[in-house]
Amino acid sequence: MGNGEDKTNVWKFRLTDKIANISQVSIEENTEFWIESMKLWFYGYKTSKNYKVTIWGRKVDFSFSIAPVGMPTDYPPVIAAPQKKKRTTSLPPEQRAYVNSLKVKIKELKEHLPELPDEAMEKRYWDYLDRQSFIDNLQCAAVAWDNKEADMIVKCREASEYLARMLPALQAMHLPDELMRDDTKFSLVLARVLQFARIVEENAEKNRIDLPVQLHELIVFIDDFTDRMIEGGNKLFGIERRMTLDEHNASLELDGEALYGDKPIEERLVMLQTLWENRLLSPVDRIEYLEQAIELVKKQNRKRQEIVPCPHEELIKKHLSAIHTYVKELEDEGETVWRRRMAEGMAESLVSWREAAGEPPLSVEDFASRIDLQSLHIKTEEQEDGRILYELELYFQDRDDSFAGHIMYALVKNHVVKEITLMG
Repeated sequence: MGNGEDKTNVWKFRLTDKIANISQVSIEENTEFWIESMKLWFYGYKTSKNYKVTIWGRKVDFSFSIAPVGMPTDYPPVIAAPQKKKRTTSLPPEQRAYVNSLKVKIKELKEHLPELPDEAMEKRYWDYLDRQSFIDNLQCAAVAWDNKEADMIVKCREASEYLARMLPALQAMHLPDELMRDDTKFSLVLARVLQFARIVEENAEKNRIDLPVQLHELIVFIDDFTDRMIEGGNKLFGIERRMTLDEHNASLELDGEALYGDKPIEERLVMLQTLWENRLLSPVDRIEYLEQAIELVKKQNRKRQEIVPCPHEELIKKHLSAIHTYVKELEDEGETVWRRRMAEGMAESLVSWREAAGEPPLSVEDFASRIDLQSLHIKTEEQEDGRILYELELYFQDRDDSFAGHIMYALVKNHVVKEITLMG
């Protein structure tokens, strides 16, 4: 087990029991910035990239996160001091010249990088928006939505009321051009508000609950505003245009092959070159791919890597074994069972969506036969008594695209299906 040498600690684990078809995973620290406290918190660990695994004979995206007892805690967690780095052999002349050429490219890209967001920039956003009111309404909406004693009607109406109160202030917010960018914590907060509002609206539609029109107006406004922030970020970083969905997926697949594939280093370097030359990627990403290429070359000649021990190594191994079991149970349950389950859970929504689109009705059986698993995410959480609780999130899509691009979502908690709904 070792770690990468970038700013984020990354550890590789070889799996005693394969998870689907993968025998090795790379994990990194799972952190989150809390806008309320302007502080970074440590939640545990997560896969450093999405993996492609085979479930029910199909390739699906796969990721997981692991939470030790008592999360979240202050960041960073306590990590033992790294072992002293051993001497390494120098690079052969040809490789040294190659590495130097990559360093020149990195320098050129860095020279054209705009100023990256810092704490001072993040605070500037609140000069244009009442931070306390924004946070209060968001927290009240979250409390209303998480109220386990309330029925769906109450949850939708109360959450939507608080969310709708955020609209006037957001509409009155006129950010200067230098703040219209999508690489800030503020842009991430807006994206989460948008996702939250969409979930409330979709559940209301599913249950035929009337909501104030301001909620939909909020969704439309934030959707447009974040699009403009993305455009501003692309302009700032010199990105020619937004990727298409196919281009984005192809880039992610190439990323996985280049960084975590088992092909020869020479082939992986070619893949990395394709990525760092892609002008549709941000310069920051392109720099990272160049640095990864340098690391690959050096790795060939390194006798020993510097090792930063993982603070929860044994716990992670325990959770990886549990994740293997959960995925195996899912595989054993079978695609047919899950297709039927999703078709029955989405039957009412299917009728209304197809009627609205002028499409003929589908039987549950026909609909089920068109449903495919797209991605899978597992969250595990250690309890004080040593038990591991888990959540399994499954994302499905039907081949007829009956829901106009919306993804079907299922949540399983500790072997019990808790939710089947549409995602934005």
